[in-house]
Amino acid sequence: MVEATVQSAQGFMRQNGLLSPSRGALTVTAEGFRLSELRKTDSARARLYLRDLWKDAWFTRSASKLLRSAPEEATVLAQRLSRHLSRTAERGMHLVEWLDYALVVEEDGEGRMQLVAARATTPPPTPAPAAAAPLLATAEEISALPDSQFFAVMQAYRTPLTSRAHAGSTTPPA
Repeated sequence: MVEATVQSAQGFMRQNGLLSPSRGALTVTAEGFRLSELRKTDSARARLYLRDLWKDAWFTRSASKLLRSAPEEATVLAQRLSRHLSRTAERGMHLVEWLDYALVVEEDGEGRMQLVAARATTPPPTPAPAAAAPLLATAEEISALPDSQFFAVMQAYRTPLTSRAHAGSTTPPA
């Protein structure tokens, strides 16, 4: 069982750019190394990095199509994503867990999975006190936030950092 799990995980990581075969062994790709380093030092950035890395992956596109109209139970989403890939339900659930980690999907208030972007189409919540989404906080405080607040804080950080990066570059932003 352990060998099958390891083979399945390494296959997934190889197919999605984190590992590559090299002389009969597996080596970590530059992307895999970056993710590993980020996970050790800053899980928030690791999640955003993985989301950006996998934005065009088949499973991200499939989850977007499947959840476009309505949220689904995690088990239903897992079955639909892995319908033609595997006979084991665990692989589909692992895929849903990776999508959740990579901030592609999240659990809604009723325990169903929805696209993270789906929140943008719902009416904005009543503004919370400034302490509810600390823009200037420790990494531990930010990492402890619920996913919806965590994502909002990361987006708030991303906006000035992206504009600052583009201001210092000699090439126009893509």
